[in-house]
Amino acid sequence: MNVTGVLPLFAAAFAFGATNGVLDVSMNANASEVETARGVPTMSSIHGFFSLGGLVGAALGGVLIAAGLGDGRGALLASVVTAVAVALCARWLLHTPPSPHASHFALPRGPALFLGLLGLLCFAVEGALVDWSALLLTERTGADPASAALGYSAFSVTMAACRFAGDRLVLRFGALRVMTAGGLGICGGLLLAVVSRNLPLSALGFALVGLSAANVVPLIFSAAARIPGMSAGGGLATVATLGYAGLLLAPPVIGAIAAHSSLAVALGVLALSGIVIAANGRVVAREG
Repeated sequence: MNVTGVLPLFAAAFAFGATNGVLDVSMNANASEVETARGVPTMSSIHGFFSLGGLVGAALGGVLIAAGLGDGRGALLASVVTAVAVALCARWLLHTPPSPHASHFALPRGPALFLGLLGLLCFAVEGALVDWSALLLTERTGADPASAALGYSAFSVTMAACRFAGDRLVLRFGALRVMTAGGLGICGGLLLAVVSRNLPLSALGFALVGLSAANVVPLIFSAAARIPGMSAGGGLATVATLGYAGLLLAPPVIGAIAAHSSLAVALGVLALSGIVIAANGRVVAREG
């Protein structure tokens, strides 16, 4: 059940990452087709189930480990359940033939490059909070490790909850206002989290970041699927490649900045990404 040796582990991780990336793009492309067919904003709600799945998966992972299945049997069980669920749901997917004139992948440029960079900034915030929020709360508020986890928990829960309300918000206020408010909220929430020395207040800042960032990526992905001259899958693959790079780049960059100043300063600098997102919401609204 366990992989032994560096090379087999590397091969397994590579296969998992590659297939997960393809699945992520295909799911978002199909979600875009569903949104187009319905004629109303839908992407945020679909991403809400993604966030909900992360929370449920984390909880079930703990249950499996507690049951003594943390030796690989739990992962195998989860894989089998996932494969069965995918097979059962495949018949309900929309099957829209791709345009023969649309490119399926291209080097990021124009709208794809711009949307990808905005996605990178939003994912950078998420990646930084995954790795550094608990340490920030420990340093700034003196919280013990268990209590310090409250920051990322607040971020995750509010993000999941707001995504289920996101489509109604976009329908009522428009993509531009949602993007602008989201960017400003990301900035304000991060600044509150790094300035405060009170645990509940800092956690509230992280909750505000989750609330604000919830619908930014769904709107960016929705716009990516509608880039002129590109297929939905091609646009999403191009934008997602840049976007997910933020998850990988942000934690070490934040760590490097913190090593020369402080973690509060590093995350405070990251707050500027919210200003950039807010200032460029019009691009997302136009493409979407």
